[in-house]
Amino acid sequence: MFGRAWHLRAPVRDGNVPTWPQITNSNNVPCTDDTVANAWLNNDAVRKAIHTVE
Repeated sequence: MFGRAWHLRAPVRDGNVPTWPQITNSNNVPCTDDTVANAWLNNDAVRKAIHTVE
């Protein structure tokens, strides 16, 4: 479960792949920009498609 686990024929780059314990112990979570997610989830069509309360 931890480490490298990709789907068949997925593109894989060489290098270190940190495990979840390594990430949680580092006190630094990479990729915390949620700008795109907020814009997508605030789209009326998306909110209707995922049946959110209005």
